[in-house]
Amino acid sequence: MKGIYRFNFDCGRDGNLLGIFVSTPDDLEKRYGRELDFGYALGKYSEIYGELEPRHVTLVTDDPKAVAIFEKYKLETGRTPFNDYSVDEDQDIDDEDISEE
Repeated sequence: MKGIYRFNFDCGRDGNLLGIFVSTPDDLEKRYGRELDFGYALGKYSEIYGELEPRHVTLVTDDPKAVAIFEKYKLETGRTPFNDYSVDEDQDIDDEDISEE
């Protein structure tokens, strides 16, 4: 079942990368433990990277009506562990492993 999730990647004194997105718990489980690389997302010399952990993602709601509205109006915003640039290219993630519900 899809849910709306909040992403908060603490980057220490540089700040935080924040986002909100729709996913399934299974798709998130497949991403945990993988390396994220956001480059210089917080400015010159920031080089933001690290491993995705459950503490970075919080379920906001799994109410189907809320999820439907969120998707209908394309309310995803910010950085997420699903952005193309996020997952290290050296790590093997098969697109078929990620559901498209």
